[in-house]
Amino acid sequence: MRRLLIVIWLLAISLCMPAQKILKRELHYVPTDSIAFLTADKTNLLVAAWATDSTAKLRQPIISRSEARKLLRKSSKDSFEQIPPTLSPQYYPFFLAAQRIEKIASALSWTGNAAFVDAAESLLLNEILMGLGRKPVEHACAEALLQGALMTYMTDREGVFVNLFQNCFAHIVSDGLDLTLDQITDFPFSPRVKLRIGGIPSQTRLKLRLRKPSWQKEPLALYVNGHETDIETINGYIVIDRLWKSGDEVYVDFDLTPRIMPDMTIVSGALRFIPDNVPAEPISLGESTTTQGHPILQGEGFTAMPMMDL
Repeated sequence: MRRLLIVIWLLAISLCMPAQKILKRELHYVPTDSIAFLTADKTNLLVAAWATDSTAKLRQPIISRSEARKLLRKSSKDSFEQIPPTLSPQYYPFFLAAQRIEKIASALSWTGNAAFVDAAESLLLNEILMGLGRKPVEHACAEALLQGALMTYMTDREGVFVNLFQNCFAHIVSDGLDLTLDQITDFPFSPRVKLRIGGIPSQTRLKLRLRKPSWQKEPLALYVNGHETDIETINGYIVIDRLWKSGDEVYVDFDLTPRIMPDMTIVSGALRFIPDNVPAEPISLGESTTTQGHPILQGEGFTAMPMMDL
């Protein structure tokens, strides 16, 4: 059953780029060499990429405003036309997922819409990491991970966008900004994400935009320096517009309650788990872990492993 569920899920990947408003000014990605990624497992996208394929290179998305508009009008057919003729059909989903990451990286900087990051997060943590163990698509998946790492932060003249939740430390210098941002988290396996700002004088105004994932269904409580703060969400980002000083902290707990999907896979946040039998609630964390050290879910008559470890 697990093999059948994997096939169904992979074939269900949508490659269409939704219609979006194009920004007048492109957002800027924070370079990966300005970010120290600290996670020890394969969710450290940079380490996973280079450990898999040392020849993988980051293809910096550089497109004009008009090119971005054309990109958003393209359909999934364009991606299928790029599949190498020698590639076996069983590897198509992984190759297509890598192609979509490349398109998202280009489109995101011209739209500033978190819906693209939601799609990228799911692809990176599931299909792309799963594809690392499959030789014909390893190179494409490794390069997709490098682009995923690049999408972690963006900036504009007003502040910083936090796109992906990773345990990392960044020195951000762009658009008149000069600050450090320490992200402390065990995400995607634990719900808390903490951000600590540094390197700025007191009373520095900037907007910190924290992605509110589309899978977050329950009301979200966000805290600044321990105090719950009202939330305003724009284009899928929680916007915190205030005067900051070094040492200010923001934290939020996301809802990672496992949910059974119509295709009988299980999702916890962006992570997809593949059960070895028909799942049923209640679902809990099992006592065992995968060889990668990731949790295995369990319930009556089944266990479920993270898709990335299959």
